[in-house]
Amino acid sequence: MKKFLFIALAILTNATLFAQEYNFPVKPGTVAWKQLKFHEEKVRVCQIPDGVLKAMSTKDLLQSCLNYPLLFDMYAYDNLQIGFSQMSEKFNGFAILRSRPDAATAIIDKYKKMDPDIVNTLKSEEDKGKFSMLLSATEILISTDPILKQLTNEQEKDLLKEILKKNNKKDINKEVFGASGKMTLAYTASKVLDKTGDKSWKSYIDNNPKAGVLSEKMIITSEEVINQVFLNVERILSN
Repeated sequence: MKKFLFIALAILTNATLFAQEYNFPVKPGTVAWKQLKFHEEKVRVCQIPDGVLKAMSTKDLLQSCLNYPLLFDMYAYDNLQIGFSQMSEKFNGFAILRSRPDAATAIIDKYKKMDPDIVNTLKSEEDKGKFSMLLSATEILISTDPILKQLTNEQEKDLLKEILKKNNKKDINKEVFGASGKMTLAYTASKVLDKTGDKSWKSYIDNNPKAGVLSEKMIITSEEVINQVFLNVERILSN
Protein backbone atom coordinates (compact mmCIF):
# COMPACT_ATOMS: atom_id res chain seq x y z
CA MET A 1 0.00 0.00 0.00
CA LYS A 2 2.79 2.41 0.90
CA LYS A 3 4.41 1.76 -2.47
CA PHE A 4 1.33 2.85 -4.43
CA LEU A 5 0.68 5.85 -2.16
CA PHE A 6 4.24 7.01 -2.77
CA ILE A 7 3.88 6.60 -6.53
CA ALA A 8 0.48 8.32 -6.61
CA LEU A 9 1.84 11.28 -4.66
CA ALA A 10 4.76 11.63 -7.07
CA ILE A 11 2.44 11.61 -10.07
CA LEU A 12 -0.03 14.09 -8.57
CA THR A 13 2.78 16.44 -7.63
CA ASN A 14 4.16 16.36 -11.16
CA ALA A 15 0.72 16.81 -12.71
CA THR A 16 0.65 20.45 -11.64
CA LEU A 17 3.42 21.29 -14.10
CA PHE A 18 1.46 21.99 -17.28
CA ALA A 19 3.43 24.41 -19.42
CA GLN A 20 6.41 22.20 -20.15
CA GLU A 21 7.33 18.69 -21.20
CA TYR A 22 6.26 16.04 -18.72
CA ASN A 23 8.86 15.09 -16.15
CA PHE A 24 8.04 11.46 -15.43
CA PRO A 25 8.14 11.24 -11.63
CA VAL A 26 8.56 7.47 -11.68
CA LYS A 27 11.34 6.33 -14.00
CA PRO A 28 14.47 4.17 -14.02
CA GLY A 29 16.79 5.19 -11.22
CA THR A 30 14.07 6.35 -8.81
CA VAL A 31 13.16 4.56 -5.59
CA ALA A 32 9.57 4.16 -6.78
CA TRP A 33 10.69 2.48 -10.01
CA LYS A 34 12.71 -0.09 -8.12
CA GLN A 35 9.60 -1.02 -6.15
CA LEU A 36 7.71 -1.99 -9.30
CA LYS A 37 7.97 -5.73 -9.86
CA PHE A 38 5.89 -6.17 -13.00
CA HIS A 39 6.06 -4.53 -16.42
CA GLU A 40 2.34 -3.76 -16.33
CA GLU A 41 2.93 -1.64 -13.23
CA LYS A 42 5.63 0.34 -15.01
CA VAL A 43 3.34 0.96 -17.98
CA ARG A 44 0.57 2.14 -15.67
CA VAL A 45 2.63 4.63 -13.66
CA CYS A 46 4.13 6.13 -16.84
CA GLN A 47 0.77 7.33 -18.18
CA ILE A 48 0.45 11.12 -18.31
CA PRO A 49 -2.58 12.56 -16.47
CA ASP A 50 -5.34 13.66 -18.87
CA GLY A 51 -5.29 17.26 -17.69
CA VAL A 52 -1.58 17.52 -18.35
CA LEU A 53 -1.92 16.00 -21.82
CA LYS A 54 -4.59 18.50 -22.83
CA ALA A 55 -2.61 21.47 -21.53
CA MET A 56 0.68 20.55 -23.17
CA SER A 57 1.85 22.13 -26.40
CA THR A 58 2.45 19.69 -29.24
CA LYS A 59 6.18 20.38 -29.05
CA ASP A 60 6.28 19.49 -25.35
CA LEU A 61 4.02 16.50 -25.87
CA LEU A 62 6.36 15.16 -28.55
CA GLN A 63 9.37 15.54 -26.28
CA SER A 64 7.45 13.81 -23.50
CA CYS A 65 6.77 10.87 -25.82
CA LEU A 66 10.45 10.66 -26.71
CA ASN A 67 11.26 10.76 -22.98
CA TYR A 68 8.82 7.91 -22.25
CA PRO A 69 10.73 5.59 -19.89
CA LEU A 70 9.60 2.48 -21.78
CA LEU A 71 10.23 3.85 -25.29
CA PHE A 72 12.95 1.33 -26.02
CA ASP A 73 10.60 -1.58 -25.31
CA MET A 74 10.19 -1.45 -29.09
CA TYR A 75 13.52 -3.26 -29.32
CA ALA A 76 12.13 -6.25 -27.42
CA TYR A 77 10.41 -7.40 -30.63
CA ASP A 78 11.92 -9.11 -33.67
CA ASN A 79 10.46 -6.41 -35.92
CA LEU A 80 10.82 -2.71 -35.03
CA GLN A 81 7.63 -1.72 -36.82
CA ILE A 82 5.66 -4.14 -34.67
CA GLY A 83 7.69 -3.22 -31.61
CA PHE A 84 6.99 0.49 -32.00
CA SER A 85 3.30 -0.16 -32.56
CA GLN A 86 3.00 -2.35 -29.46
CA MET A 87 4.99 0.06 -27.30
CA SER A 88 3.15 3.20 -28.43
CA GLU A 89 -0.29 1.63 -27.99
CA LYS A 90 0.43 1.22 -24.29
CA PHE A 91 1.29 4.90 -23.72
CA ASN A 92 -1.44 7.54 -23.83
CA GLY A 93 0.96 10.27 -24.95
CA PHE A 94 1.32 8.86 -28.46
CA ALA A 95 -2.44 8.65 -29.04
CA ILE A 96 -2.90 12.33 -28.19
CA LEU A 97 0.17 13.34 -30.19
CA ARG A 98 -1.14 11.66 -33.35
CA SER A 99 -4.45 13.47 -32.96
CA ARG A 100 -2.83 16.91 -32.92
CA PRO A 101 -3.20 18.73 -36.28
CA ASP A 102 0.32 20.15 -35.98
CA ALA A 103 1.96 16.87 -34.98
CA ALA A 104 3.78 16.37 -38.30
CA THR A 105 5.21 19.88 -38.20
CA ALA A 106 6.46 19.40 -34.64
CA ILE A 107 8.02 16.03 -35.43
CA ILE A 108 9.78 17.26 -38.57
CA ASP A 109 11.16 20.26 -36.68
CA LYS A 110 12.45 17.97 -33.94
CA TYR A 111 13.87 15.47 -36.43
CA LYS A 112 15.84 18.16 -38.26
CA LYS A 113 17.51 19.13 -34.98
CA MET A 114 18.63 15.56 -34.27
CA ASP A 115 22.13 15.57 -35.75
CA PRO A 116 23.74 12.11 -36.11
CA ASP A 117 27.15 13.77 -35.77
CA ILE A 118 26.39 14.38 -32.11
CA VAL A 119 27.55 10.83 -31.39
CA ASN A 120 31.11 12.08 -31.90
CA THR A 121 30.70 14.28 -28.83
CA LEU A 122 29.24 11.55 -26.63
CA LYS A 123 31.77 9.75 -24.47
CA SER A 124 30.00 6.53 -23.49
CA GLU A 125 28.86 3.78 -25.84
CA GLU A 126 25.62 3.66 -23.88
CA ASP A 127 24.82 7.30 -24.67
CA LYS A 128 25.68 6.77 -28.34
CA GLY A 129 23.42 3.74 -28.46
CA LYS A 130 20.56 5.62 -26.81
CA PHE A 131 20.78 8.46 -29.32
CA SER A 132 20.80 5.96 -32.20
CA MET A 133 17.69 4.25 -30.85
CA LEU A 134 15.97 7.57 -30.19
CA LEU A 135 16.62 8.70 -33.76
CA SER A 136 15.22 5.43 -35.10
CA ALA A 137 12.14 5.77 -32.90
CA THR A 138 11.55 9.27 -34.27
CA GLU A 139 11.86 7.98 -37.83
CA ILE A 140 9.32 5.24 -37.19
CA LEU A 141 6.97 7.78 -35.58
CA ILE A 142 7.18 9.89 -38.74
CA SER A 143 6.25 6.80 -40.74
CA THR A 144 2.96 6.14 -38.93
CA ASP A 145 -0.16 6.77 -41.00
CA PRO A 146 -1.66 9.60 -38.89
CA ILE A 147 1.55 11.61 -39.25
CA LEU A 148 2.09 10.84 -42.94
CA LYS A 149 -1.46 11.95 -43.74
CA GLN A 150 -0.70 15.41 -42.35
CA LEU A 151 2.27 16.02 -44.64
CA THR A 152 1.90 18.70 -47.29
CA ASN A 153 3.76 18.40 -50.60
CA GLU A 154 6.29 20.92 -49.32
CA GLN A 155 6.80 18.96 -46.11
CA GLU A 156 7.29 15.74 -48.07
CA LYS A 157 10.18 17.26 -50.01
CA ASP A 158 11.58 18.92 -46.91
CA LEU A 159 11.52 15.59 -45.13
CA LEU A 160 13.15 13.76 -48.05
CA LYS A 161 15.97 16.32 -48.04
CA GLU A 162 16.49 15.72 -44.34
CA ILE A 163 16.43 11.97 -44.85
CA LEU A 164 19.29 12.25 -47.36
CA LYS A 165 21.30 14.30 -44.88
CA LYS A 166 20.67 11.74 -42.17
CA ASN A 167 21.65 8.92 -44.53
CA ASN A 168 25.02 10.48 -45.31
CA LYS A 169 25.78 11.11 -41.65
CA LYS A 170 24.63 7.68 -40.55
CA ASP A 171 26.94 6.15 -43.16
CA ILE A 172 29.86 8.14 -41.77
CA ASN A 173 29.00 6.93 -38.26
CA LYS A 174 27.87 3.44 -39.25
CA GLU A 175 29.72 1.85 -36.33
CA VAL A 176 27.12 3.56 -34.09
CA PHE A 177 23.95 3.44 -36.18
CA GLY A 178 24.58 0.09 -37.88
CA ALA A 179 22.10 -1.91 -39.93
CA SER A 180 19.19 -1.03 -37.66
CA GLY A 181 19.68 2.71 -38.18
CA LYS A 182 19.92 2.21 -41.93
CA MET A 183 16.77 0.12 -41.95
CA THR A 184 14.59 2.61 -40.09
CA LEU A 185 15.80 5.43 -42.34
CA ALA A 186 15.14 3.44 -45.52
CA TYR A 187 11.73 2.50 -44.15
CA THR A 188 10.86 6.12 -43.45
CA ALA A 189 12.05 7.16 -46.89
CA SER A 190 9.95 4.45 -48.55
CA LYS A 191 6.84 5.52 -46.63
CA VAL A 192 7.31 9.16 -47.64
CA LEU A 193 7.92 8.08 -51.25
CA ASP A 194 4.64 6.15 -51.11
CA LYS A 195 2.92 9.28 -49.79
CA THR A 196 4.19 11.43 -52.68
CA GLY A 197 2.34 9.21 -55.17
CA ASP A 198 5.37 9.32 -57.47
CA LYS A 199 4.61 7.14 -60.52
CA SER A 200 8.17 5.90 -61.08
CA TRP A 201 8.47 4.78 -57.47
CA LYS A 202 5.08 3.07 -57.61
CA SER A 203 6.11 1.27 -60.80
CA TYR A 204 9.29 0.07 -59.12
CA ILE A 205 7.34 -1.24 -56.13
CA ASP A 206 4.74 -2.95 -58.33
CA ASN A 207 7.43 -4.74 -60.32
CA ASN A 208 9.63 -5.62 -57.36
CA PRO A 209 7.68 -7.41 -54.62
CA LYS A 210 10.76 -7.49 -52.39
CA ALA A 211 10.80 -3.70 -52.36
CA GLY A 212 7.17 -3.49 -51.28
CA VAL A 213 7.93 -5.55 -48.19
CA LEU A 214 10.09 -2.70 -46.89
CA SER A 215 7.33 -0.10 -46.67
CA GLU A 216 4.71 -2.64 -45.62
CA LYS A 217 6.57 -4.55 -42.93
CA MET A 218 9.95 -2.85 -42.47
CA ILE A 219 11.78 -5.88 -43.81
CA ILE A 220 14.83 -5.40 -46.01
CA THR A 221 15.45 -8.23 -48.42
CA SER A 222 18.51 -6.87 -50.21
CA GLU A 223 21.01 -4.02 -50.35
CA GLU A 224 19.68 -3.19 -53.81
CA VAL A 225 16.30 -2.26 -52.33
CA ILE A 226 17.95 0.25 -49.99
CA ASN A 227 19.96 1.72 -52.87
CA GLN A 228 16.84 2.13 -54.97
CA VAL A 229 15.03 3.89 -52.14
CA PHE A 230 17.67 6.59 -51.85
CA LEU A 231 18.15 6.85 -55.63
CA ASN A 232 14.44 7.57 -55.95
CA VAL A 233 14.65 10.16 -53.19
CA GLU A 234 17.48 11.89 -55.06
CA ARG A 235 15.55 11.74 -58.34
CA ILE A 236 12.45 13.36 -56.86
CA LEU A 237 14.47 16.11 -55.23
CA SER A 238 16.31 16.86 -58.47
CA ASN A 239 13.07 17.53 -60.36
